Amino acid sequence: MSININNDYSLNNKQANREERHERVGVAATATFTFTTKPNEESHITLTDHAGTSKTFEIDNDNDGAGVGKVAVNGIAAAGGGATGTAADLVTKINAQSGFKITATNPSDGVVLLTQDSVGPDGNRAISVDNGVHWNSTTSVNVPSTFSGGSDTRIATVAPFRVAVNGA
Repeated sequence: MSININNDYSLNNKQANREERHERVGVAATATFTFTTKPNEESHITLTDHAGTSKTFEIDNDNDGAGVGKVAVNGIAAAGGGATGTAADLVTKINAQSGFKITATNPSDGVVLLTQDSVGPDGNRAISVDNGVHWNSTTSVNVPSTFSGGSDTRIATVAPFRVAVNGA
């Protein structure tokens, strides 16, 4: 018995563009600071995520309302007060922001660790405070002016190919 293949059979692995053939690996930008006490009422910090979205968080422990467009950090006393409560409530408020691509953690008392949700240098964004001298007097590690360490590398994961057989 013999088999005769007369059609041209092709197997293609073409991608739409060069970017789709590469995987993005790297490091997400981070920022860390440690509170030693609660900042003054109405003082604020502004964070920008890798996509360019900014959010301003205002210390509002007396819960009299944050300024327009600001997120109230108003659960400080309920979270333990002072440095511990400030860090814990700031972390909670950051993580509660819909569409904001920064993840905050509180690895130990008073510590705020911010991590961009995407790897790459786009995460090396600005951090600003309304009064640097005041904010830095309330932290043992000064609030950094930017996220840092964001980097990426593109590595080829798929090489385009075509295999064709014409005939047996």
